[in-house]
Amino acid sequence: MSCWRDGGSLRATLGTEFVVTGEETVLIGRPNGSEAEVPLLDLREFVVHMDRPLVGDNPYGLSFDELHHEIARMTRQIETERRRAPRQLAALLAGRREEREAAVAALAEPTFSLAAMALERSRELVHSDPVRAGELAGIGKSVAERLPDDLYGVGRVADLRAYAWAVHGNALRVGGDLRKAAEAFGEARRWLDRGNGTSLEAVQVAELETSFLRDARDYEGALARSAEAIAAHEERGRMEDLVRVMVKQASIYELMNQPERAIEVLERVEYLGASIDDQWLRLCSRHSLIFALARAERIDEAAQLLQRSWGLYEQFAKPAVVARRHWAQGLICLGRGAAAEAAEHLREARAVFTRYGYLADTALVTLELAVALAERFKWDEVAALAAETLALLEGRPVHQETLAAVKMLEEAGARRRLDRALGRELLRRVVAVAEQRPTVRGAPSGEPWREKAELMRGPGGTVGQGGGGIAAGSGARSRPPSS
Repeated sequence: MSCWRDGGSLRATLGTEFVVTGEETVLIGRPNGSEAEVPLLDLREFVVHMDRPLVGDNPYGLSFDELHHEIARMTRQIETERRRAPRQLAALLAGRREEREAAVAALAEPTFSLAAMALERSRELVHSDPVRAGELAGIGKSVAERLPDDLYGVGRVADLRAYAWAVHGNALRVGGDLRKAAEAFGEARRWLDRGNGTSLEAVQVAELETSFLRDARDYEGALARSAEAIAAHEERGRMEDLVRVMVKQASIYELMNQPERAIEVLERVEYLGASIDDQWLRLCSRHSLIFALARAERIDEAAQLLQRSWGLYEQFAKPAVVARRHWAQGLICLGRGAAAEAAEHLREARAVFTRYGYLADTALVTLELAVALAERFKWDEVAALAAETLALLEGRPVHQETLAAVKMLEEAGARRRLDRALGRELLRRVVAVAEQRPTVRGAPSGEPWREKAELMRGPGGTVGQGGGGIAAGSGARSRPPSS
């Protein structure tokens, strides 16, 4: 058997008997022109299920008819699993939490699809409801541990177990427990060593570990893992996943105080973004580039890009998105020396973050606002702002470095020694993602994201979500800035 790429498709031949092609489907054809297309299961997934490499002469030992029959059987199995999984997951979540492990153990047929669905839901909810996300990760991990190796293949199951541990670690990371998250990712790596290492689950482990290593301040490690995920998505032609990881990689360069490297990555994302349909993802990448340009003091470019992106922001005109747009406008105004107008925009952003309980975002925009006030010598307002923010954050689930940065702001304000350089240093001290986000009545929910939530970030790596419910205020102007 030989394998090669043909455009966006993976093609393989087995002797002279047939050809297999496809991305989302499996297409089997005989040299005489007859062919059959099997949905849902692509060639890579079939190869992983068979648990044999895609090299050598006929590694499956199957004739054309036998191979076609095996693919059809596996496709029917997956379709059945996927139909049952939502009901199974709902039943497990409806039970008492302390009885859930026993309920998973009692499942007559634990399936790959059930585990995968629980893990996917965990990633969707991790920023809006970290407690539920943790429960879902636990279910996914428990189901994965009980999967029969002979049905799915030893390597395939090991990759899924690695992914389950990584999703569990991701929930711990967002909850602020980096020590336990490190243990979970260590377990994920041990399972990867036993797996195929080429499945989508293995790539997703690299994505999630990128976020963990970034939060643990192991930036070189985070860049290495993001590079692995980027290479894998490029090989598979998975453009949206590729863009998502590249935006995450750019955020690492920002944390390393290398804005030009971040811009280089995001400009490539901008080029790739033209080929994707997901408008939310396009907004996230565009927003990140605006911030990176502003942070690199390329203010005119940032302003022009914000103006061109106005309609994209309007598509998701919910509170946290509007707040981030105000934040971007504030940075641009500050870069142009319009400190008073910058303060108006930054106050608008801060009000929304405070209202919805986005604590780290509140701390970050507070630091930006304090710099704008200091440039106008509003030292009493700086002191009041710092004191108010400390009172808001103390005793809440925020990282200690976030509190330390705000305390340093208070001291700098008292000494009347706050400028942009010190403001940037304080921003870098904030570990913005290492916090548990409270669930607020009327708070954001239902956006079509997974890790996409983590892409709508401001400087310093802060995580944000699109909002719903309460409209943002309108004190500062809310129209496209002039270029």
